[in-house]
Amino acid sequence: VTAQGEFSAEPMQVRFSGEDLNISSQNLTLTGAFRSEGNPQNDFRYEGEGRADGLGLLGTGERAINISAAGMNLGPLQITGRNNLVEVEGPLLFEGLGGEMLSARFAPTRIGWRGTIQAGEKADQALVTARGGLEIDVLDLNFPGDEFAAVMEELALEGELRYAGNEEGARYSGEAEAQAWRLDSQAAADSVTVAAGDRLVFGGVRMTPQELRFADIQGDNLRLQERTGQLLAAELPFTMTAGDLSLGEVSIALRKRHVHAHSLKVSGANTILVRQEDGGIDLLPQVAPSDPAREEQGRDWTFSIDQAALRAQSSLRFLDTSVSPRVDLQLDDMNITVEGLDSARPGQAGRIELESGLGRFA
Repeated sequence: VTAQGEFSAEPMQVRFSGEDLNISSQNLTLTGAFRSEGNPQNDFRYEGEGRADGLGLLGTGERAINISAAGMNLGPLQITGRNNLVEVEGPLLFEGLGGEMLSARFAPTRIGWRGTIQAGEKADQALVTARGGLEIDVLDLNFPGDEFAAVMEELALEGELRYAGNEEGARYSGEAEAQAWRLDSQAAADSVTVAAGDRLVFGGVRMTPQELRFADIQGDNLRLQERTGQLLAAELPFTMTAGDLSLGEVSIALRKRHVHAHSLKVSGANTILVRQEDGGIDLLPQVAPSDPAREEQGRDWTFSIDQAALRAQSSLRFLDTSVSPRVDLQLDDMNITVEGLDSARPGQAGRIELESGLGRFA
């Protein structure tokens, strides 16, 4: 069977056996050429372009996925059906795409795709595999518990996304790069940007419903603890500006709510460190104070770093407010290494090595 012209369906829904994955559209229009081989496998081929409005992708069960889009432009593309497997090759442009996936929520945005998408069934479970590149205008992520919000601008991903029903959930492997980013603490009375920066490159990305892993992360112009409310520099125990970032072997356990890095290196940074009135020094990012209402929802996020280092023309201003008059010390051309940072074990002994020239002292 060969057909050439326009195909329209409203509404349309595709359900896989076991109802693990449902795909729906309020309106679908395709213009092009269609050919069916008429064999028992229902093999077919389509070449053309199209438009879909009111899209939905719903995966049920423990590892749920729920994504919607206001619209999608298709093509020019090729759609092939072979051995009960459908493959889509060509560019796709999503408008207002957002939802929930991989234990995170993301706000609607514009997303462009190029590559191939395969959809079918295996052992009565939906199986979807996408290989290619994804370009996202603004990725606005909210994590479980909503303590943090992560925003990435002009994010590009290259790799493979696989959804294998409720047996595995959604998994991603590949590389990623963002031109600007920030991580906000949403629970604080005065909102604090915990970290921000310019270009950020992720190598060796592995993403599952349980965790995210990165072989390495490289970033430009790192900034820690920016004030976005009425907080002043001296009221934040640790701030940093203008550093270049390098992280090695990073893992984010989504359910345990823990971030671990084997190594962290920052070059060319200007840092302010404050010893507070009680004599304490907090080297870890200052997030929100403890909130009993949030504690009922789940544990707080924790951070650990095996080794953190400041290198290459870095400077440190140290303010000691535990004595009167307070001490104000400037250290220049500094190399510092800190081992054993762990926010889950406050007060534990660590190790610090420091090499520096002495600047201003008051």
